[in-house]
Amino acid sequence: MNELDFYRNLYKNTDTGYDAVTLLLPKVQDEKLHHDMVLHMDGYRHFARVAREQLKKANQPVKKVPTVRHIPARVGMMMHTMFDSSREHIAELMINGSNMSILDMRKQLNRLREQRGTEEAADICQKMIDFEQNNVKRMQNYI
Repeated sequence: MNELDFYRNLYKNTDTGYDAVTLLLPKVQDEKLHHDMVLHMDGYRHFARVAREQLKKANQPVKKVPTVRHIPARVGMMMHTMFDSSREHIAELMINGSNMSILDMRKQLNRLREQRGTEEAADICQKMIDFEQNNVKRMQNYI
């Protein structure tokens, strides 16, 4: 994996995560959970912006994930919350999404290090891991 692949993947993951949180947010009744989910979205926006900036610096196109690619995740979220939209269940879904992101970012961090990527890319990757780990800790308060 080269750094451009990392930034493309980071952008795709943050776009997908943002979309998932946006889909869940209207189902949230708990004000504190709602606030914490908005913080999660803000983090995704930040990392998407970082990825876009890096891709633009390298004269690479920034490709938004086509809406049709979000459909399976959206259907899954709708099914998961159809009968249970409790704060505990929503928090569990958020934790699962963050854990998937952590695993993906760990793999990418290892690849960046193996291929001697820049310290900047590795640092951004580690910051994304830290961000998601903090989100997991925050969401654990709701289960």
